[in-house]
Order: sequence, then C-alpha cells, then structure tokens
Amino acid sequence: MTWFYFGHSQVFGIIIALIQIGGGYLLLFRRTLLIGAIILFALLVNLTLINVFYQMNTGALLQSVVLTIGVLFLILLEYKKLIVFFLKTKSNLPSLSFNSALVKNMVRLSAIVLSLLFTIYLKSLVK
Repeated sequence: MTWFYFGHSQVFGIIIALIQIGGGYLLLFRRTLLIGAIILFALLVNLTLINVFYQMNTGALLQSVVLTIGVLFLILLEYKKLIVFFLKTKSNLPSLSFNSALVKNMVRLSAIVLSLLFTIYLKSLVK
C-alpha cells in the first residue's frame, strides 16, 4: 500500500499487493492460517516501519499498525505450537564437535568475517 504513495515503482507495488492477497487467502483456511499470518506479519512490520520513518500520513500509519497487531494476534493464538517447533524440537542436522572452545569460536567468527569480506568484495565490484 505505501509504495503506491511514493509512485516510484509500480512493479514493487504490485508485488506487495500480490503478497498481501496471497497472505490473506492463506488466512481463510485453518491449515494455512499460521503461515499466512507469518507472511503478512513480516510484510506489515516492514510497511509500518516505512510509514513511521518516511512520515506517511496518519491514516496509513494507523491502518498498518492495526493490521500488524491483528496479524500478531493470529500468530500468538498458535504460541504453544511455535514454542514446541522452535525451542523443543530436536534438530536432525549434523553438528561439528570440537574439543576446544577456542576452535569452535574461531569457526563461528570466521563465518562472520568471511561474510563481511565477501560483502566488501561485492561492494568494490559495483563501483
């Protein structure tokens, strides 16, 4: 909705509208309600932040805040399922076991540093 006010990108506005329509359609069915609410929540938080930081009119801000709170309510209805899924489910992913905490932390740090270096490299290609 907000990008139509800007008028910069009609395609982006259409994509946002299609995501909203798709998320709304998913809300219609009990089996897909949670995924639809999560999709819409991510989109609506983004739109709300745009409305706040680009100082859009009060009506647009109020509408995005109310819709975001409504979708958050739908997500919180499934709070117990989400806790089980994210916090209590055992992972089937293989894990690397290091005897030393130093080695484990160096591997973690290297993932961050390599990502940062790759980003800097990509930025240098753009110039």
